Amino acid sequence: MSKLTWVLVCCLYLYSAFAGNASELDALRAREQALNALKQFKPETVLRGYTDNPPEASIPVTEGTNPLPELGHSQAAVNDTAASVLAQASHPHLKANPKALEMQYAEALLSHADSVLEGVCYEQPAHCQMDFMTKTCEDKTSYRMETCGSTLSIGYKTATQSVNRYLFYENKSGNEALRKTIHLSVCDGETPAPLCSATNLISVSSQCMKLEVSVTQGAIPLAVLKTPSCQDPTLTFDLLWDERAFGGTVTLTVIESQFEDDWLPANCSQYDEKIKEGTCVVAASDLCLEPYATRVIDGVPITRPCWGKYTVYQCIDGLTSTCEPLLSEGCAHVESTCTLATDRHCDRFLQTFRCPVNQCFPKQTICQPKINCAEGECAETLDEASDDMPEGVTRLGTLADTASDVATNQVNSGEPSIFKGEAKDCESYFFGAHDCCHDKGWGKWVIHCPKDLKALLQAKRDKRVKKIGHYNDSGNKHYVYCVFPSKLAGIVQIQGRFKQLHIDFGKPKSPDCRGLTPEELERIQFDVLDLSALTDDFIHRQTLPNAPGASLVHEAKVRRFYQEGKAHD
Repeated sequence: MSKLTWVLVCCLYLYSAFAGNASELDALRAREQALNALKQFKPETVLRGYTDNPPEASIPVTEGTNPLPELGHSQAAVNDTAASVLAQASHPHLKANPKALEMQYAEALLSHADSVLEGVCYEQPAHCQMDFMTKTCEDKTSYRMETCGSTLSIGYKTATQSVNRYLFYENKSGNEALRKTIHLSVCDGETPAPLCSATNLISVSSQCMKLEVSVTQGAIPLAVLKTPSCQDPTLTFDLLWDERAFGGTVTLTVIESQFEDDWLPANCSQYDEKIKEGTCVVAASDLCLEPYATRVIDGVPITRPCWGKYTVYQCIDGLTSTCEPLLSEGCAHVESTCTLATDRHCDRFLQTFRCPVNQCFPKQTICQPKINCAEGECAETLDEASDDMPEGVTRLGTLADTASDVATNQVNSGEPSIFKGEAKDCESYFFGAHDCCHDKGWGKWVIHCPKDLKALLQAKRDKRVKKIGHYNDSGNKHYVYCVFPSKLAGIVQIQGRFKQLHIDFGKPKSPDCRGLTPEELERIQFDVLDLSALTDDFIHRQTLPNAPGASLVHEAKVRRFYQEGKAHD
């Protein structure tokens, strides 16, 4: 909804207050209309980006864990408006100084209000009067960057696997026939399925840090000639000879030491308090510590995407000021200007003070005149006739009715709904005994015309009709009009839309009686519209206050204050 809409709604409120003592029925009707308008109000038409289900609603919030404040501060850090508000809130630009002469004079008035009303005389001793001059000083703020976050440490755990594998003797002579080199995770080519399958293999994980292996044949342990590693999971050993067999079954037992990521959580609660106090703000969040760096742990190189997650806070490190002497002199602080800003925060303020300058005077007696109307006996004033009242009431009523039409139709930007008219087609019969389409056909024949055509004549008399033209159909003429709901609507449409904006009302067979958009309404020059047709209507609707009654009420109020010994204005 455009700004004009809200301005017009405010004018409607002012006009309602001016109308004064309307009937109780009008008040109830207005209340009902206001409630209905409130029920039909759609926040998304006024608040840009409004939704009933914002993305933040999906953020989990539990007792002791609430990410919303940090999220809000991180978003505020990249928003110009929010950063400006934070900067204003973190620094008191104007400081009230109780030593300033203005403050002391105000205290004196409050303490001796009755004496001021009575106009008593008093002796002013010799004194020095203060003139004023402008002085400036400087406040400097220094900041430091602090970090807080979680870190990653590497521990390890063990996992044990044990499998049986059948291995054939090598087709070689001597001890060479007994020596076997196998891969823990792959079947050798000499041992076909089903003698070797996935159940006979050892799985080495990506988190492997170290492998320990033992080999037995039957109950006899075999010597491991080559120990496997995480990078090369092959081992070598000698089988026992069995002349009755082609090979032997061995049991492989592997203990794998695996790396385990252990995140140490951060304790940043102290910064939440500092943010509430305004001494720290979130400069950056969810940053990566040592991205894709490699560390050597127990002789093994380990690479991680991040070795920590942290948040950067910008905190006030100190305040230095040259303004203390001016405060001690009784200077009044009148202005604060940022002269140096970095990272959306003001580092240096130029403070402007209004300082007194001593000027001495001898002793003297001063008599203050008694304040007029202190007892309600004011000088009589004469009523003055004004020719501006009808025009003022007409203009105010115009704004009020315009605002009412906008509020009733909930008009949005670009929507042609303000002062919308209705196309009216009136058929004039060639051999008709009377004519209901023209004024000349009315008179005693009016009772024979349809109800809607009677309304057309009344609209013509109210000057809220724009004739578009006519067309012929089956020997009969059809006269086409745009009929508007009120005199004001007719004036704005005919004088404003047609004569000022040059927007026509279509053709007889395709009339265009649409309303105005808020943008078109803004382009109309209301000060040149002829509103004389509305003056009588608005003058009759005004309710002026009862002058004698109002005078008695004010006189009684002043008398009561005087009897109670209170000051009044």
